[in-house]
Amino acid sequence: MKQNQHQKRAAGFTLVEAIVAVSILGMVSFMVFKSLLSVMGATKMGAEAADQVQRERVAIKTVEVGLRGMVSYEQNQDMYALDMDLIDQDYPYFSFVARVPPDFIGSREFNGQALRRLSFFVDDVDESRALVLEQSHVMRTPQGEDPVPVVRSILAPQLEQFMILFWSTSAEAWIDEWTETNSLPSRVKVEMALTRQDGGDVQLKDIHKREVAIHSISITKANQNPDLPAAVRGGSSGRGSSRGSSSRGSSSRGSSKSGSSRYTPEQIAAWKKRQAEQSRKGSGQRPPSSPSSRFGQSGSGSRGAFGGLPSGFGAFQQGSKPTIPTVIPRSSFALPADNNGSK
Repeated sequence: MKQNQHQKRAAGFTLVEAIVAVSILGMVSFMVFKSLLSVMGATKMGAEAADQVQRERVAIKTVEVGLRGMVSYEQNQDMYALDMDLIDQDYPYFSFVARVPPDFIGSREFNGQALRRLSFFVDDVDESRALVLEQSHVMRTPQGEDPVPVVRSILAPQLEQFMILFWSTSAEAWIDEWTETNSLPSRVKVEMALTRQDGGDVQLKDIHKREVAIHSISITKANQNPDLPAAVRGGSSGRGSSRGSSSRGSSSRGSSKSGSSRYTPEQIAAWKKRQAEQSRKGSGQRPPSSPSSRFGQSGSGSRGAFGGLPSGFGAFQQGSKPTIPTVIPRSSFALPADNNGSK
């Protein structure tokens, strides 16, 4: 009886054993949970870093596209002039008119209007600086209509640095202020950096730089409103002269036709001579003609063996085109007689 009770007591865990087992389980669980938190933290930091890089890329690309489409008209400087305030480097302001592509940010609000005024500036958003883009129509709203709202977009929150520099062709250096607001700069450099996630100072590798070449030039008044060409008056090539010459009557037409005849005086004299010889021969038996003269190519005026071909049919003189009559009378054709004497 006592032996069975001793065996039952030996089968269980003592208090010390239970405490040690629980301690080991707790340490393993803590290590697994800590590893899980580290993985989750790294994943979150990687996502935030990717979002930051994407925001920087989109922001710098938006500024670049806007600068490449910059336009200016000297005749309308109140609407197309450059407007900037770069003295305060912490909160710079730069505004200009540009022609942007259809896929530009905020294009849905403008119904396909590509010409807009773009304003890039730094402003406080959620207790931190941010790069802001405001877009508006260039044309003023007519009286009686609701004003067109300004489209505001936050390009880069948590901004640490934003700087705009202009290339001066006279000084051959980068300057931080463009005084020639009536003209466009040839090159613009943009520098931007966001706040580091670890809260440290911005390093040189963290600054994104983009140099943009401005291919546009200011459109002058002469190009925008060119002078109309003077009207051409008189001259032989005008309409009045051509109408006047055509209304002078048939005498001028006849003279122009006779002047542009295809036959020379020598050809006309030879033709008259042949006609006179044919009239003197009269009616009589004519000598047999050669095969070539049967088709009227000899120029002698004989009808040939086939008969019925009119005089001069198919004949032409040297230097002139053959003259073919448009209608040949049927009575002038005569079938040749065969050996039996029948036609």
